[in-house]
Amino acid sequence: MNGSTDRVFVDWLREGPEFGPREGLERALVATRGVGQRPGWAIPERWIPMQLTMSRTPSSRPLLLLASVALLIAALVAAALLAGAQQRVPAPFGLARNGAVAYGVDGDILVRDDPGLAPHVLFGGPTYESSPAFSRQGDRIAFVRQGPDGWDLVVSRIDGTDEHIALALADGALRQIHGGSWSPDGTRLLVQYAERAMPKLAIAMADGSGWHPIEGTGPADFASWRPDGRQIVFRSQPGDGTQASAAYLADADGSNIRRLDLIGSEISVDDFMDLQWSPDGTRLTYTTQSVGIDDLGWQIHIVDVDADGGVLDHPMRFVPGSTDESRATWSPDGSRISFILVADGERQIAVTEPVDGAPVTRVGPTIAPAMGGLGHDWSPDGRTLLISVFQRSGEFTTWSADLATNASTELDGAVIDLPSWQRLAP
Repeated sequence: MNGSTDRVFVDWLREGPEFGPREGLERALVATRGVGQRPGWAIPERWIPMQLTMSRTPSSRPLLLLASVALLIAALVAAALLAGAQQRVPAPFGLARNGAVAYGVDGDILVRDDPGLAPHVLFGGPTYESSPAFSRQGDRIAFVRQGPDGWDLVVSRIDGTDEHIALALADGALRQIHGGSWSPDGTRLLVQYAERAMPKLAIAMADGSGWHPIEGTGPADFASWRPDGRQIVFRSQPGDGTQASAAYLADADGSNIRRLDLIGSEISVDDFMDLQWSPDGTRLTYTTQSVGIDDLGWQIHIVDVDADGGVLDHPMRFVPGSTDESRATWSPDGSRISFILVADGERQIAVTEPVDGAPVTRVGPTIAPAMGGLGHDWSPDGRTLLISVFQRSGEFTTWSADLATNASTELDGAVIDLPSWQRLAP
């Protein structure tokens, strides 16, 4: 290489691979490819006695190059390690790799590394733990702990370390925490709690630095984060003297509350259950009581929602003649929904695309409507449904349904509440 190329290459090394002139590196590399190694006879020391050769003034260039190369290697290693760490955290929405499954049993939090494997206790002891929820990044877990002094929403890493309280409620006889859902960025939790049996909502910082209730509404529940993290949706009552429920949109801190113009009954307090955003945040599902003479029972709505809260509401009936369709849950990629179907005298989970006329596939075990209920949740990779069966007799069973083969397998051991499935990077 010539002197100019040397200087360009050294400048690139000094600036580093992220900021140095890329074109300079490419020119330097081209120059080196065109220069062959010197033959042995061209080295004076090979044919002139060493003591007769001309002495040279020491140069600092080799030391500079060595130091620069060392810095470059260190920077590349650090960048590789950083990239590896970032790749281990999945995006908060979309398809992901399946991780562990956490759930509560008899006051302990149990974890299965795979749904088919035996569980182990993650949190146990004299206090009562329940309602685990993995963060969207899969790196932390939140759960409810009931102790002698009241109720806490606890956050820790998935190995049980760095445990701390995000929200604490004293006087457990009057106030209880039911669970929390993570914000898309993992910094906050949307908390469902009750005060004197009235459902309420709060925003808690995941690091335990503070929390505040969402004010300005009556009883509030069925809350969900919009995937962009800027808004939440929840059900409440308008406070105008009626007993009907309504759906509300609010900013992420619980302020700027406004009512969504959705279709619902003017008298039913049970409408607008199961409010849930699609993974891309453009649509919303909820369940309401159908009031049509020829179309009775629970009905799913799919709503287009713009950034300002403008809506276009689509009441759906996926299976003609069904008695109930409720509790729609989006697949991780948003291409399908699962829901509870009551038809032909049986209650079962059904899967379909969220459009009119799409084919419906029934999966998993069946149960008589009067004998119990069902819970369901998608695996992060979108290939499996976990289905919980709650018998009125007190029996609980959990099934894994393969959506490609429609085969269902009953899991060993009781799963009392609906599991939370950890998301991992693909």
